[in-house]
Amino acid sequence: AARMRGTPEDAPAPNGNVVPFPRATPGADASIWDRVRHRLAGENAALCAAWFDGLKMVEGDGDRLHLKAPTRFHADYVMTHHMTRLIHALRSEGMESPSLTITA
Repeated sequence: AARMRGTPEDAPAPNGNVVPFPRATPGADASIWDRVRHRLAGENAALCAAWFDGLKMVEGDGDRLHLKAPTRFHADYVMTHHMTRLIHALRSEGMESPSLTITA
């Protein structure tokens, strides 16, 4: 019955049922990929969780970065739809002319 009456106007609004889990800021010794993922999560957390968190760094040397995806579809999708975003994030983290490869 109380639910049907509604909430009093002076009652605080509910916060919802989503509890955000902030990502830890990468330390000074973090890899380039950890820093890029943190940057991408700040821009769009859902996109990062769906497509970038599944990628693992295989090798990172100078301006070259090699990532491994869980499946071939995942690798192809990221390369087709998110390569520009990744290259921009790599440049923002200090890579002047990044070379990025993603394999399954």
